[in-house]
Amino acid sequence: MQWSRKRIVIIGVSAAVALTCIILAIPFNTVSYYTVETYEDPETRQEPYTVTESYISLETCEREEVIFEGTPYSVPHGISVPFSVAKANTRLVGSFKLPAPGGFYLYSSAGKILYEQLSAHGEVDISLKEGEYKAMVREMASWEERIYLNLKLKWTEPEEVTKYREITKYREVPVTVEKERTVTKYKKASFWQMIFGN
Repeated sequence: MQWSRKRIVIIGVSAAVALTCIILAIPFNTVSYYTVETYEDPETRQEPYTVTESYISLETCEREEVIFEGTPYSVPHGISVPFSVAKANTRLVGSFKLPAPGGFYLYSSAGKILYEQLSAHGEVDISLKEGEYKAMVREMASWEERIYLNLKLKWTEPEEVTKYREITKYREVPVTVEKERTVTKYKKASFWQMIFGN
C-alpha cells in the first residue's frame, strides 16, 4: 500500500512535470525579432550625352570682285577700265605687263591722277575710298601687240557664319538601386523558446 502511495506521488509529480513542460512548450507569447532584407528602389540618375549644336558667329570675311582680266591689244590712247568702289577700305589689287615701256595710271572721277607707275610691268595694291575711278594702262611704242592686265577690288565685311560645336547635356535615366533595411517581425514563441533563445 505504501508502494502504491509512493507510486501515485511519483506519477502525480511526473504528470505535473510533464504537464508543466507541455504548457511551457505551447507558443502563447508574441515576440518581436529583427531581420535585414534586401529590396530594390527605383531612382533617377543624371547621365551625360553629347549633342552637336549650331550657332551663328559674326566673322570678318574677305571679298573680291574682278573688274578686269584679259590680254587686249595695245592701242595709242591705252586700255581704260572704269569702276566703282562701294565699300570703304577697299583695295585695288592687280598686275600689268606691257610689250614696251609705258605705265599704269589711276584717275579720280574728276580726271585727277591718283596713282602712277611707269614701267613695262608691275604689281599694284592701292587703298581706295568710296567713289568712281578709272584705271588705265598705256604703252608708247608697240601698238597692236597684246598687253596683260588683271585688276580686282578686295575688301572685308562682317558676315554671319554658321558653326557647329559639341556640347554635353544631361538627361534623367531610371535606375534600380539595391538597398537594405531592418524589418521588425513577430512570431509566437513558447516560454521555453523565450528562456533558451530559440
